[in-house]
Amino acid sequence: MNLVTEPLAIGSYSTDDVSLLLTDLGVRRDQPSDAQAPRHSPLSQPVARSTHVRVQAEYRPSDAYLGMVRELVSTCARQVALLSATLAERILARHGSQLVIVSIARAGTPAGVMVKRWIRFRHGLVIPHYSVSIAHRWGLDRSAVEWLCQRYDPRTIQFLDAWTSKGLVQAMIVSAVRSLGIRGLDPALAVLVDAGSCTNLFATRDDVLLPHASVGAIMSGLLSRTVFDPADPRTRPFHGVKSFPELVVYDLSNAYIEAVSFQFHEITGDVPSCVLRANGLPRPDGRGRQEALSLASRYRVDDSALIDVGISEVTRAILRSKPRLLLLSVPLMTYPHLLHLVSERQIVMAHESAMSFSCALIR
Repeated sequence: MNLVTEPLAIGSYSTDDVSLLLTDLGVRRDQPSDAQAPRHSPLSQPVARSTHVRVQAEYRPSDAYLGMVRELVSTCARQVALLSATLAERILARHGSQLVIVSIARAGTPAGVMVKRWIRFRHGLVIPHYSVSIAHRWGLDRSAVEWLCQRYDPRTIQFLDAWTSKGLVQAMIVSAVRSLGIRGLDPALAVLVDAGSCTNLFATRDDVLLPHASVGAIMSGLLSRTVFDPADPRTRPFHGVKSFPELVVYDLSNAYIEAVSFQFHEITGDVPSCVLRANGLPRPDGRGRQEALSLASRYRVDDSALIDVGISEVTRAILRSKPRLLLLSVPLMTYPHLLHLVSERQIVMAHESAMSFSCALIR
């Protein structure tokens, strides 16, 4: 297949930080082609009424919650910088200077940007960084991966995400890579936080909250969750995405990246020991999936897919729906943002001391 499309300019990330292999759902079908269209701001594109796929509405934070998110960025910036640097060094050791980062939109995109920023800061290398979709029910965007493998040696491609929970993203990448049959393409997923113990490539396996889990588009380049519908031509050649220019007043995407990047000078001396520690941890044991199965049994939930584990995954899930039950093994005040969401959404809670995670969610 000879794809002729190019990366998308949309949202609030700089093209120096990431190239988006996505299709803009905000471009009307009667508009001229990309080659004919006049140049305009990505944040001022017209929005089309969807005929097939629908983009989920975004959580709009109150002033109080937005203040908590800003505080979270401030207090966690150093930790996230160290995680980004640790992961960057581990994947550089694996691939060398020919590395191509392929992050999973949208939570993986800021993680990929931060890893790319560290590599440039520490090693003076400008590593290509692309973001591709894994769409609900459809899996990895194979057209995007084929596009990349036409342009780069497949052996240099490293898939990257922000965190793990039950290992679903890793499983979908494995499935897609197997079906594509591209020689040298490795399905291994690199993550900042491997809370679910799903991969060998990670910075930590501690159940760490990443600040961008606490919101959606406003810390992920003003972009929606990605969608795909084989009957909808707007989600080809790549999976679809929509930008939310109306949320620009809340946007913290680049402020988050800059806050983390600002810490690079401070954490440089700590990186080697963190890399050694991560290198010394055992192979993944799938504890996230095991925990979900255990909780499903104890709480009589028929489908373990309805259970989320880990603070980042739980936070993001709460933003998307009102769950049946929040389980905590730590005091709720450990996470002020979670306390706010619990109160706002009137979520039922229970203490679950037997969990190996700080929290879990039954949807």
